[in-house]
Amino acid sequence: MASQPPSHPRNPNLLQVLVVPVVFLLVAGLIAAAGYLRFEELKKSIRNDSYANLSAVADYKAAQITQWMGQRRKEAEAIGLNRFLAKELRNGVTRDLRAYLDKLTLQGGYRTTAILDTRGEVLFSMGEEVSSLDPETENLAAEAVKCGCAQVSDLRIDAGAGLDGQPPKIHLDLLTPLKYVASGKERTAGAMLLRIDPRADFYPLVQSWPTASPTAETLLVRAEGQDVLFLNPLRHQRNVAFTLRMPLESADLPAAMVARGWRWVVEGVDYRGVPVVATLRPIPGTPWSMVVKIDAAELFAPLARSGRTILSGSLLLVLLTAAAFFMFWLQQRSAEHQKQETLAGRANLGQKLDAFIQSISRELRTPLRDVEKYSRQLQEALPEGFKAQSRNSLERIRAGLQAMDRRIDDLHAFSRLSSRDLAPERIDMNGLFRAVFDELRMAEPGREVRLELDAVPSAQADPILIREVVRHLLSNAFKFTRGRKPAKIEVGALAPFMGRDGYRTFFVKDNGVGFDMQQADKLFAIFQRLHDPKSFEGSGMGLVAVKQIVERHGGQVWAQASPDEGALFFFSLPSQER
Repeated sequence: MASQPPSHPRNPNLLQVLVVPVVFLLVAGLIAAAGYLRFEELKKSIRNDSYANLSAVADYKAAQITQWMGQRRKEAEAIGLNRFLAKELRNGVTRDLRAYLDKLTLQGGYRTTAILDTRGEVLFSMGEEVSSLDPETENLAAEAVKCGCAQVSDLRIDAGAGLDGQPPKIHLDLLTPLKYVASGKERTAGAMLLRIDPRADFYPLVQSWPTASPTAETLLVRAEGQDVLFLNPLRHQRNVAFTLRMPLESADLPAAMVARGWRWVVEGVDYRGVPVVATLRPIPGTPWSMVVKIDAAELFAPLARSGRTILSGSLLLVLLTAAAFFMFWLQQRSAEHQKQETLAGRANLGQKLDAFIQSISRELRTPLRDVEKYSRQLQEALPEGFKAQSRNSLERIRAGLQAMDRRIDDLHAFSRLSSRDLAPERIDMNGLFRAVFDELRMAEPGREVRLELDAVPSAQADPILIREVVRHLLSNAFKFTRGRKPAKIEVGALAPFMGRDGYRTFFVKDNGVGFDMQQADKLFAIFQRLHDPKSFEGSGMGLVAVKQIVERHGGQVWAQASPDEGALFFFSLPSQER
């Protein structure tokens, strides 16, 4: 049996209108939130990995610089232990001593090598000539002679350098005592100055990077007064070693941070004004601090790529979701439009049918009442001795006229039910079955009729129309169980899984006369009856109204029966949860 979807009010309320956009916004929000959480998780992972890698590079560079300084110190100490130098120095500046220093200067890559006496006076030098020492170097030489150990100077610029407009020359000095043994005691004959040009191998060592990178670099800095001084050439600015100074209190400058004592990994802005990530380290045994940095754009480039991928994926999902919701919305609009047209057509048809039936009722009732009036007058006017057959014929005429009048009333009532707008609400079906049964039993107080009512679920339907359904079904059960002692009526509901989603199926069963299922197609046809009207009154409109009301709610109605074994009627209605 075909069924129709349940009717709804013609004008959807605000909640119905907003359901699709609100659900879409919720889904889009969930997609955006998932994308954001994934991005934050990835950001944290990449940041941690980048910090760890940068710290590893900083540890590696600090170890390189420390190792280089240690090697130079050991070389100086080894030279100081050369007994030949002390012996030759005691004999004066010999040709052999000059030859040795010349060879040492060339092979060691020193800018200058010089022999000093114990007072720090320069006896002679090789390479770039040095005739006297500046006070700082004299103090280092005196300290080397005094302690009998090698001394390493800070990075310094040459005296008078930079006055000609050229970049200043920078050097690093090693001073080591020249020792000999006399009378069983170790004595000092003088000292040797080994002057290193850091541009030869120290600065390249500092600037080298273990992996290819377009922005990474290592800075050596130290604090001088209120400034931080950059000690080595920079990757992104040429010829600024020992000339570039920046305020020591610069809040976001990594070079200033490390000079102020900061350590570990920081994010800031470098000397170019570019955002960077830097690891800050002191160089043990020196006044220097080291900044190992890389541009944030390069370091977080994988994050930017992943972020674009996540954003693109999230936008694609949102667009696909929007397309799906738009298609759903179009289908809903189309269905709603068709429904409105159907409802409008049904309402228009119902109005026309109601007007037609009212017109027919008026046209038919007038002659019917005239015929009934004249037949009654004729019956009353017949003499007492008139044949009984004639009186019976007149009575049958009047009974037929009265039945015709009742059918017109039933047809008019059916038309009103069909054209009524649905007003669904929660219906307590238990209470409704019980109330209608009690009304019918009061109308027939002398009968013994037993109701077996199982607990049935609520329904979501028009209570006035569903009351008509229950009244017609229970009234039929009362009518067709006459003669049964006791008459029994069962009311219940099928299990939820035995029906359509969103609907519950109810049943009314009796132990009455039943009917032949071969005639079941006449059950719900207008003015069709399966039983003799002399035995069971009725117009044949009750089950027609039941079918019309149930199908208007989107449900179905059907029956099962056997002659003299009772009848079982099923009908389905929207459930409360639907």
